[in-house]
Amino acid sequence: MLNCRERLWRNTDDERWDERNGLAYAIDPRTQLKELLAALPQRIRTRTPREVVIELITHLERNHLFPHAHYAFAEKLFIPRLIRMIETFGKHWVGPLPDEVLIQWEGPWWKIKKVADQLRHDSPQSFREAIIQSADGTSQAWYIFTRSVRLDDYGRKRIVIAYDTSDLSGPPLYLFTDARYWEGSRIVQMWQYRWDEQLFV
Repeated sequence: MLNCRERLWRNTDDERWDERNGLAYAIDPRTQLKELLAALPQRIRTRTPREVVIELITHLERNHLFPHAHYAFAEKLFIPRLIRMIETFGKHWVGPLPDEVLIQWEGPWWKIKKVADQLRHDSPQSFREAIIQSADGTSQAWYIFTRSVRLDDYGRKRIVIAYDTSDLSGPPLYLFTDARYWEGSRIVQMWQYRWDEQLFV
């Protein structure tokens, strides 16, 4: 189906960078993804974005094209079927959480936005600063809290609550992943390389 291995990732420095950071694409990710999509047969490219993503990941993993890379998806691409498939390949994923989602917080079940508000007011020191590089090469400071908790529909996962301002103002970013041992900075870094629906239309 695809014959991209010779065109992509031939630079060994890129491969080391990918292995260290676990990102799906190290340099100019959108350009590389578009090259992969262009190589798909027309019958697949005309499907819905979610169907194209499933087909693409299946091919990448079965052909071992990016053995050290994991995946991050924006909300419209993030579905249970997709993350279950990724886990069968032994890979990890990062996805968004709605602010109404329930998590088990020190016993009772709370909405994650309530947890974020409590932490921001009572324990602002819980948010650790990290400099995160965006896909366009720019860097930004994020203030990140992370913990492994139980979610209502997904079981135990690692969550991230992150602000892009030092005073923790503005709406936070809520993420979660099956990689329960990852640091919060790595999860937010992965999120910078997420696939969104616009890439597949």
